[in-house]
Amino acid sequence: MTYGADVCQDLRRATRLEWLEPNGIGGFASGTVSGIATRRYHALLVASLRPPTDRTVTLAALDETLHSADGASWSLASHAYPGAVHPHGYRHIVRFDAYPYPTWHFALPDGTRIEKSVASIHGRNLVVVVYRLLEGAGGVFEARPHLAWRDYHALQREDATLSRPLDAAADLVTYRPPARYPPLAMRHSGAAVSHDSWWVRQKRYAVEADERGLDHLEDHWSPGSFIGRLTPDCPSFWVVAGVGCDLSGDGDTLLASERQRRESASRPIVVADWVSPPAADFLRESVRRGGDYIVRRGDSQWTILAGYPWFTDWGRDTMIALPGLTIARGEAWLAREVLDAFASYCDGGMIPNRFPDTGETPSYNTADATLWFVEAIRRYAVDVPDDPVVRDSWYPTLKSILEAHRFGTRYGIAVDDDGLLHAGVPGSQLTWMDAKIGDWVATPRVGKPVEINALWHSALRTVERLARTYGDDSYADMCAEDADRARAAFRARFPNPRSGALYDVIDGPDGDDPTLRPNQVIAISLHYRCLDRADEQRVMRRVTDALHTPFGLRTLPPNHPGYAATYDGDARRRDSIYHQGPVWSWLWGPYVTAYRNAFGDGHAFRAQLADWLNRLALDRDAPGIGGVAELYDGHEPHRARGCPWQAWSLAEVLRAAWDAGAYQPSPKHGGEC
Repeated sequence: MTYGADVCQDLRRATRLEWLEPNGIGGFASGTVSGIATRRYHALLVASLRPPTDRTVTLAALDETLHSADGASWSLASHAYPGAVHPHGYRHIVRFDAYPYPTWHFALPDGTRIEKSVASIHGRNLVVVVYRLLEGAGGVFEARPHLAWRDYHALQREDATLSRPLDAAADLVTYRPPARYPPLAMRHSGAAVSHDSWWVRQKRYAVEADERGLDHLEDHWSPGSFIGRLTPDCPSFWVVAGVGCDLSGDGDTLLASERQRRESASRPIVVADWVSPPAADFLRESVRRGGDYIVRRGDSQWTILAGYPWFTDWGRDTMIALPGLTIARGEAWLAREVLDAFASYCDGGMIPNRFPDTGETPSYNTADATLWFVEAIRRYAVDVPDDPVVRDSWYPTLKSILEAHRFGTRYGIAVDDDGLLHAGVPGSQLTWMDAKIGDWVATPRVGKPVEINALWHSALRTVERLARTYGDDSYADMCAEDADRARAAFRARFPNPRSGALYDVIDGPDGDDPTLRPNQVIAISLHYRCLDRADEQRVMRRVTDALHTPFGLRTLPPNHPGYAATYDGDARRRDSIYHQGPVWSWLWGPYVTAYRNAFGDGHAFRAQLADWLNRLALDRDAPGIGGVAELYDGHEPHRARGCPWQAWSLAEVLRAAWDAGAYQPSPKHGGEC
C-alpha cells in the first residue's frame, strides 16, 4: 500500500492509481496518486445529503502553494486540461501511503519536505486535509479551494449564480451556493483569507474521455484562498471542510482521532500457513477495507453500498456481498442489521432491487435479489444459530416470500407446473445480467434461468430446515415436496448433453439457450445443490477451459461470435457488451466454492486457491487501491475496468477464502441450517 517516487512521478501510472476515503454515510473523498482528477467523482468532499444517497460534489480540490523566503514558489497540486498538465506538483511526490489514510510526501528543490494527509471523518460529511513540514525552512503556505455544487454524476459549467464570495469570520469560512444547496463550511489554520476569485475552466477528466466516452470537461469556482505559515515554529497547516455538520476541533486533532478510530476498529485475522505473504497481506487489507461499503441509511438502518464511486445500495449486490463483508469479517451483528433493514422493505414477496439516488420509491425489478436474501439468512442462521430474530421475525417473511413465488408476483415470476421458477416478461431484465439500453435488453434471459432455479431450490431447502427446527412440520413437508420436484426437473432439463455444460436458460421465448455462461457455476457453489458430483465435475471442467481467468469468469467464451474482450467505449457500447465477454470478478467467489464442492478441499485445492489469491494480491496496477474492480478485460493482461471498488467483488473473495479456511477473523460458531 506504499508507492515510491518511481510510481508517483510516472504520470501514466500515478493517474491510474486511485485512492478512496469513505465517510460511513455514503459520502467520500477520492482521487489519484498523482493528484490529478481523472473522473467526475474525484473530489475532496462528495457529501451525502440524504445518507447514503443524494451525493453532491462540493470541495473539488485544493490548489496548494509554498512561497519560500527567497521568493520561489512551489506547487503541490496538479490538474489536467486539454493538451496540458498544470501545475506539476506530481513531480515532487516521492512517496504515497494509502494507510491509514492517503498521505503524500513531497520533496521540493530547495530541500523542503512536506507531508499531506487527507481523511474523511466517519459519520459526517467532513474532510480534513493536513500539511506538515518535515524538513526545511518552509515559508508562506496558500491553499486555494476549487468548488463545485452538483450531483456527483453530472458536470459543472461556469455559472454566474455560483460566483459568490466567501463569508469569512475568524477561522470559519462559509460558501453559500444557491438555495437548492446547503452551505459549505470551511475552517483553516491560516492567518488570512484572500478574496481574489476566478473560474478555473476546462479541467479534463481522462477516464471519462478515454474509457467511458462521456463529457469530460468541467469548470470550478475558486472564491479565494487561505494563507498561513508552514515553518519550523508553525509546522502544521490544515483545512477542514464540511456540509451540515459540526466543524469544531482543529485539523490535527481530527486527523489523530480518526486514525485512532480506524486502528481500534481494525480486526486482526489469522492467515493459514499455506497462503503466501503477499496474499496474506491482501486478505488483511481486504478485511480492513470491507467495512468501507457498510453505511448508514438515515439515522437507524444499515445497508451495503454496491460500489464506489457511483453505486448506491442494490438488493442483489447487498445480499451477495453480505456474508463476505460481515460474517467473514467477524461482524455477524452487521449482517443482522442489514437483513433486518431489507426485510422491512419486503413487498409482494420481494425485496428491492435498487434504492434510487434521490430517495424515491424502491424498484423491485429483480428475480434473484430475494433468493439471495434467503441465502444470506441461511448463512446467518448457520453462524448465529440461537438468534431469535430468525424465528420470530425473518421466518414469517421467508414463508411469505415462498408463497408469493409459488402463486406469482411481479414481472411474471412464478413457479411453473414442473416445479421450476419462471421469471421475466418482454422488456424486463431481472437477473444480474441486467444491461438495458432504452427498451432494448442486452441479455433478457426470460424463461427459467439456471442460477435462479438453483437459488429457488436452495431457498426451499433452507425454509424446510428452518420449519423442521421450529416444529412447523406441515410447512416443512410442503417445502420438501416442492424442493424434490424442482431438483428432479433441474436434473432432467438443465444438463446439455452436447456441450457437457448446463443450459443458461430453458423454456425461453426461443426455446432453450445453450450459450456457455458463468451462471451455471452458481448452481454448483450453493450449499443445497441439484446435481450429482460427476455432473458437477463435468460442468466445472467445461467452465474452467472456456471462462476462467485469475480475476473471475468471462461472461462468454472467446470463441463465441458475440464475444467482446475489451470493456470500453461510450455508454451504449459498454452497456451492450457488459455481459458479453468481460470478466466479472464477483464470480471469483462462486467459482472457487464450486470448484471446492466438485473436486474436494484437499491439498491440491488449497495449493490452487493459494495461487489464485496470489494473482489477485499481485495485481498492483488495478486502479482502486485496496479494492477489487467490478470488471476485467476478457483477454490478457486483463486490465481492470468498470467500478474500481466493487462491494461484491471484494466480498466474494473474502467469503470464498474464509469458507476454504484461508483465514479466520474470530472464533466461528454455529452449525448447519
